Amino acid sequence: MDEQIDTTKPAQFTQELTPKQLQAFSVIAQGGTREQAAVKAQVARKTVYTWEQSPQWQTAMDALVRDARVLLILRLGDLLDDATKALEQALREPFASERKLLAARTVINSLLKLQGGK
Repeated sequence: MDEQIDTTKPAQFTQELTPKQLQAFSVIAQGGTREQAAVKAQVARKTVYTWEQSPQWQTAMDALVRDARVLLILRLGDLLDDATKALEQALREPFASERKLLAARTVINSLLKLQGGK
């Protein structure tokens, strides 16, 4: 699965943001700092902070986080079969790769945690 969340294009929840807010939102959504977002939007850093407190911004960020979570669950689901096979192989072979086991455990635990909403 090669799906990605495009943080550069406005989604339905970002429609209420102004063009400058969208510029800043895109920077923040990609892991940038408030300072970087402020430079991109050509506003003061305090302005970005104020925008982050607005219901429109918070709704857009919540939607982005939800989308990212769903995508992560789908990707981990795709890896679940390989993780299960690695565990089955480890149970049959006394010298199974420790890295494979760790990776399989990580995939399974992450998927269970995300599906449980914890």
